[in-house]
Amino acid sequence: MQAALISIGNCPSLASRNIRRFCLAHDDVREEVELHIFDYDLTDFRTARPQSALRWSFVSQFDETVRDLLRIRPALIGFSCYLWSTETSLHVAHLIKQVLPETLTVFGGPDAGPRATELLERHPQVDVVVEGDGEIPVLGLLRSLLTGSPALADIPQLRYRDGDLIARNAASDELLDMSRLVEVWDPPPARSEMGRWGWPYLLYETLRGCPYACSYCMYGKTPMNAKDPELVVEELVGLLRTGQAVELIDPTFTTYVKRAKRILRDLVRHEYSGTLTFEAYPDSLDEEMVDLISRARVSCIGIGFQTLSAEGLKAVKRPKNLPRFERAIRLLREHGINYYVDLIYGLPKTSKEDFFATVDYLYTLEVENLMIYRLLGLPGSPMMDDAEEHALVFSEIPPYEMLSSATFTLDDVVECEEFQYAYNEVLGALPSRTTRRLAQAAGGVSNLILRYVEGGYESPAAFRETLTRAGQWPADPVLTVA
Repeated sequence: MQAALISIGNCPSLASRNIRRFCLAHDDVREEVELHIFDYDLTDFRTARPQSALRWSFVSQFDETVRDLLRIRPALIGFSCYLWSTETSLHVAHLIKQVLPETLTVFGGPDAGPRATELLERHPQVDVVVEGDGEIPVLGLLRSLLTGSPALADIPQLRYRDGDLIARNAASDELLDMSRLVEVWDPPPARSEMGRWGWPYLLYETLRGCPYACSYCMYGKTPMNAKDPELVVEELVGLLRTGQAVELIDPTFTTYVKRAKRILRDLVRHEYSGTLTFEAYPDSLDEEMVDLISRARVSCIGIGFQTLSAEGLKAVKRPKNLPRFERAIRLLREHGINYYVDLIYGLPKTSKEDFFATVDYLYTLEVENLMIYRLLGLPGSPMMDDAEEHALVFSEIPPYEMLSSATFTLDDVVECEEFQYAYNEVLGALPSRTTRRLAQAAGGVSNLILRYVEGGYESPAAFRETLTRAGQWPADPVLTVA
């Protein structure tokens, strides 16, 4: 029996490979099923002309995808759905159903499970939706198809049509043993192959779930599950020795401090030429952890800060500890470790002024590398239960960006969006030392960036030219900011 797992994104799919490895570890499936993986670059679909797909002219990526699947005629096609890929996956499934109507189309992933009922009610090309981790349900679906008379009611974590109703199966009593997900990158993609993707990293996970309950996030709703640390080290070293750039997709790798230190301590003992990046929880970055990160030759880490607003953090149930955050930044700088800080604007009970104050606070700590995001209304996230209380309005299509709230107007959102692009543009083009002097004269980096935005300058060079003519550049700048 033929089956296919499809991922549309900006890098080869780890989820598809985890599912394949898990399913083929069972003798009955391995002997009877050929499980194919198709990784497609989202960019190829974005540049495809919709009319080409509709006319079946076989020149667009949509048509090529259908041709790939027609060659194997799979009994099951699984789609991994994320914010960036769901709409494209739905269109591919629609085309597939026209030529392979008997194929079972299965949607799963973080943007499918929470929307299961909606997907089934609105999209007839979707047969089944998996809620939560996909390994055990997909194994059950393959085994059921092999019998010749599929029985969906016996498979956990599924939603599907049952006559005029949407049936929902209970979660599995069995927790996936992540240590069974071994050698999912065997063999790993060649570096030349990775080079064609816009995202340069090979993905790897050491754990799932998070002990924190930030309401805008889904990680806290996932049962905690972790790979054996010895297996993690063995697999990471094997990948890093091939020269791969590896990104850990754990919610925050360092949250479980003893486990993270054990893994890093073992990595220190090995030589490798690849690079490693991951997200770190700031409270966990003590002297020993940062020293291990440095000695393990970690190339970059991300730190979630989100907002300076105490009210905003409380509204989304996120802990706040400024002394430990400041300690983490100081230690990272002392050890020469590259890092960036995540910010979210639009959180409940925050305003655009809170966002600008957050940027200014970080800038005083000499944090310049910011990853700035607009609040997303992720389906199924706890925050959505309180959306009406905070008058939160989100786009109805992925990525579900916030449009307004009780404390954020649409004009505020637009201003923050413009600020985000201008911040990266200005700080990326002007020398850091000069920018700091200008920011100091302006009363904060946010005032400097807002002046750039409000002035409608075509580029930082034009901004600099204006300041030069006004005698404010480069020595002892004096800025008048409205």
